[in-house]
Amino acid sequence: LSHLDHPHLPRLYEHFQTPGHWYLIMDFIAGETLEEYQSKAPNRRLLLSEVLNIGIQLCTVLHYLHSQQPAIVFRDLKPANIMRTSTGQLYLIDFGIARYFKPGQAKDTVALGSPGYAAPEQYGKAQTTPRADIYSLGAVLHQLLTTRDPSEAPFRFLPLRPKSPQSHSDPGSLSMSMVDVLVSKLERLIASMLEMDVNKRPPDIAYVQQELHVMSTLWSDIHKSYWRPRLGYIQQVRN
Repeated sequence: LSHLDHPHLPRLYEHFQTPGHWYLIMDFIAGETLEEYQSKAPNRRLLLSEVLNIGIQLCTVLHYLHSQQPAIVFRDLKPANIMRTSTGQLYLIDFGIARYFKPGQAKDTVALGSPGYAAPEQYGKAQTTPRADIYSLGAVLHQLLTTRDPSEAPFRFLPLRPKSPQSHSDPGSLSMSMVDVLVSKLERLIASMLEMDVNKRPPDIAYVQQELHVMSTLWSDIHKSYWRPRLGYIQQVRN
């Protein structure tokens, strides 16, 4: 990790070992985890504009990792492993189960991952590719938007559905048809990121980042970040 240099990664300065222990000397990130930050939000809900910004920041650092030669797959993306500073800057922490992608290898040597956030291939069905991080990011975005913890069994990923025009805190200033377009677009993106079949997920993290940029621009055009979604759900259970 010492060669990695990115605004969303803490710098590693030194590492050493004592009998039975490894130590890393890294940047101290003053802030709180994204998990802690969400827990303090009103009704644990973040502004849609903020969730889109979080997604874009995470795409930026994941694209950097995936662009290494060989690609680095983080494999443990979840709110508890994302630090947030007071200015909203995000950092990935805890590279404990990150690995290099190895072309031609049938599956991972060790099956590891956080339940609810880890892609199914992390449990020994195939080798982990960068698309595993796309799955995890989808789970994180879904949790930030719905407050539903994907680690709570049974695992249900629920679509984003505004119940009615009254679901918006300030509908008078919005074009409801444009809001519907944005929510539907975001719903489809997250659903594709959470596909159990790795080949049905977006091709790479750059695609996800571009889609989130488009949605962020659309949202800015609709409204200046004053709408908090109150989302209704249609339960879909994965067997």
